[in-house]
Amino acid sequence: MADSTNPIVYAAIVKGRSILVDKSLGKVSMELIRTCIDRIPETDGRNTFQKDDALVHYIVAGDLKVLCQASAEFGHRIPFSFLDDIRRQFIRAYLTIGSDSSTIQAIPHHYQEFAPTVMDRMKAHGSKSEDKISKVQAQMDDVKNVMLDNVEKVITRGEKLDVLQDKAGLLKESATEFKKETVLLRRDMWLRNIKLAILILVLVTIAAAVLVIFFCGGITLPDCRMWTQFIKKKVSGILFTK
Repeated sequence: MADSTNPIVYAAIVKGRSILVDKSLGKVSMELIRTCIDRIPETDGRNTFQKDDALVHYIVAGDLKVLCQASAEFGHRIPFSFLDDIRRQFIRAYLTIGSDSSTIQAIPHHYQEFAPTVMDRMKAHGSKSEDKISKVQAQMDDVKNVMLDNVEKVITRGEKLDVLQDKAGLLKESATEFKKETVLLRRDMWLRNIKLAILILVLVTIAAAVLVIFFCGGITLPDCRMWTQFIKKKVSGILFTK
C-alpha cells in the first residue's frame, strides 16, 4: 500500500542499467527514474537531478548506484543519509568478505527480497517523529556488530589488508554520521530546555497577576489602593504626632 505522506517516495539499487531492487511508497514517474539512471555517471560520487518539483538523489560507489526520489522541501541531508544507510545494509547482506560489488549479478529485480528492508529504512528516515536516541543507539549497534563480525572473519579467513581498508572506510562513514546525529540531538535537547524555562516563567507571571487582581478587587486594584492610602495616613499621623 502506497504511503503518499512519506517524503521519500521511491528508492532503488542499480547496477549498470538494471534495477536490482526497488520500492515505492507513493506516486512515481518511472520514465523520470529511467532517465535519471541513464544520466548517472559511472564514476564514484553523489548528486541530485531535479525536474519540476521532483528531486532524484543518487550515490555511485563502485559498480552500485543507489537512488531515491524525495520531495523538494525534505532537503538533501536526510535523503543522502538514507542512501548511505541502504547501501551499507545491501553490501552487508550480499557481499562476502574479500569480494566487491563486481560479484553482484546485474539481473533486474534479482534482489527484490531486500525490498522490505528498503521500505523500512524509507519510513524510518522519512519520519519526523522517529526517536533520535534510538536511531543513534541503532547506529552504534551497527558499528559494533560490523567490527565484531570483521574481527571474527579476519581471524578465521586471514582477510587481506586492502579489504580491511575498505571496511574501515565504511566504519569511518558510520562514525561520522553518528557524530552528526549526536550534535543535533544535544542541540534539540538544549532548545527544549530553554523553551520550557520560558514557558514556566510566563505561566508564573500570569498566575501572579491573576492573584493580585483577584485579591485587590479588580483590574484597577481598588482595594489595594484603599489600603495603601490608609497606611499612608497612619504613617503621616505618627510622624506628625512625634
